[in-house]
Amino acid sequence: LQEVTDKILYRSIAALEKTRALIEPEILQNCVHLLEKSSKIVFFGVGSSLLVGQDAQAKFMRINKICFCEADFQAQLVMAKNMDELDVGIIISYSGLTGEMLDIAAILKKRKVPIISITRFADTELSAMADYKLWVASSEYLVRSAAMTSRLAQLYVIDILYAAYVQLDYGKNIERIQRTQMKKHKQKERE
Repeated sequence: LQEVTDKILYRSIAALEKTRALIEPEILQNCVHLLEKSSKIVFFGVGSSLLVGQDAQAKFMRINKICFCEADFQAQLVMAKNMDELDVGIIISYSGLTGEMLDIAAILKKRKVPIISITRFADTELSAMADYKLWVASSEYLVRSAAMTSRLAQLYVIDILYAAYVQLDYGKNIERIQRTQMKKHKQKERE
């Protein structure tokens, strides 16, 4: 088990370092300002990429940014069809080839919704449709037993996007984070 533990740690660190090298500060800055101006953010994904979108939604909700991440693909389609140029769609797909996400991207393009993609570093159909591309290290096979380093790299990109957004109005956002922090209930002392 030690060998498995060490391999996963090594691959995780390598994926994060490679992803860090792919972050373009100007693109990141443009994405943050796009999110700031948007009426709402909708995160799209399936499988493990959906989990990353749900994590992003939980973060942005804490600072009172209107955002959505629907688990049901039919609901994702409805969300996409109701968006407009004042909104932002963030499509998360490691491969950049997921059929459902390509369908979403086509709808968003037709509706003139700005698209931010979070995909592996490769020319893909999804990255070609995106207005802004946030890359993750291409460190996993497209056919894999489970997303590991790709999911971690996607979460890292979301964390960077979120932290940069928080910095735009740090004082107010920290106040919101503190206000929305879930307090643990203290157990009553038993007599």
